[in-house]
Amino acid sequence: MNEYGVHTAHCCVKHGCKYEDENCPVINRKVRQQYTCEWCNDDGIKTIEELYDSMIEHNSKTILKIAKLLCSERSIKQPCTNCPAHDLCDDISFVNY
Repeated sequence: MNEYGVHTAHCCVKHGCKYEDENCPVINRKVRQQYTCEWCNDDGIKTIEELYDSMIEHNSKTILKIAKLLCSERSIKQPCTNCPAHDLCDDISFVNY
């Protein structure tokens, strides 16, 4: 087993280091985890691919929420025309995130 073995087998990029190690190579993206963790299983995530898909979906929602907030703040002073979220302003409800 290599120097990262115990971490790649037990730690999770979404749920954290099982050993509470701030230098965890999985958390710090030095290596990819091999398996889903016990908390992934509790969340219904069965595969590494499902794990990464769930993280992408969560991050996308967070980014869109921030864009919506920036857009709404900007539109107070002037109409929203150059904001990166302009096309999404009417479609995103950040209250539900």
